[in-house]
Amino acid sequence: MTKEEILKAIKNNDTISNVNLTNIDLSHTDLTGGRFENVSFKGANLKRANIQKTGFKNCDFTGACLDEIELNRVILTNLIFKATSLKNVKFHMCVMNEINFYLANFSNAVLS
Repeated sequence: MTKEEILKAIKNNDTISNVNLTNIDLSHTDLTGGRFENVSFKGANLKRANIQKTGFKNCDFTGACLDEIELNRVILTNLIFKATSLKNVKFHMCVMNEINFYLANFSNAVLS
């Protein structure tokens, strides 16, 4: 699935599911309102992506870069953030259930 296909699916209010997005570059991308289920984001670059009112379920972000993003009103369920870079990330009003943050880098992160 390409970046353009992801944006089209979000615009159409479709759930993006059972997709391998390993190493995809979604930096500076507006993912607002997206729904992702059973998606591999391993090694993906989401630096400075806009992630608002978005849902992630059963997704794997192992080794991904999510630096300098704001997660606002995001639902995070059964996710893996193993060795993920979360530098300067801001979590605002997020719901988190069954999250694995093993070896994740939270330098200067804010959880509120």
